[in-house]
Amino acid sequence: MLMPDNPIEIGTDIIEIYRVKDAVEKSRRFKERVYTSSEIQYCEGRDKNAYASYAGIYAAKEAFCKALRIGFRNGSWQDINVMRTTDGAPYIELSGVFREIFESRGFIHCSLSISHSKEYATAQVLLVKQ
Repeated sequence: MLMPDNPIEIGTDIIEIYRVKDAVEKSRRFKERVYTSSEIQYCEGRDKNAYASYAGIYAAKEAFCKALRIGFRNGSWQDINVMRTTDGAPYIELSGVFREIFESRGFIHCSLSISHSKEYATAQVLLVKQ
């Protein structure tokens, strides 16, 4: 059965914070492959919440790909940059392949929500077409 052309797509992800902490601490390459320099700067400035922030950004990137219905085989983690407004609200800046796919599928807006508890980080992405 073919899926109809939906005007809205949603993606969600949840991850254990300890898994991201272990990956970040064990491998500088992991951090540099997954996170942009602005994301690393943001997380490192979070003191106690650095690993929760890393996990939230990781979940946001996964949720975005789920909403777009693709995986990372099509692009780079670096093509999805999680930024913050002056009020601290997260949003996504796209580049490269992910921007091309987003635009070619007619999406005009991406909303992002990130949350975390002591053990988990979660993110939800909503994509909207014209």
